[in-house]
Amino acid sequence: MIDLQLNAAGEASTDVSELRKVVQGLSRAQQEHQEFIDTIDGIVWEADSSFRFLFVSRQAERLLGYPVERWLKEPGFCACTGRS
Repeated sequence: MIDLQLNAAGEASTDVSELRKVVQGLSRAQQEHQEFIDTIDGIVWEADSSFRFLFVSRQAERLLGYPVERWLKEPGFCACTGRS
């Protein structure tokens, strides 16, 4: 838990080492999550309500032949339906 304290001027202060631990933990969790996604033999993706891709795993190119950048940058592109 991060311990915030008020200094003499009434400003919040905290031990930077605690914040550093939190950031390192989040970074480690993010790396483990990415490694997990990269081991799935399928395409992991995320899209918004307009079906604009926000994330597409690297497996997309290996399995379908379309680079991830195309999924993310071309509006209306969807290799899964053959529309581009």
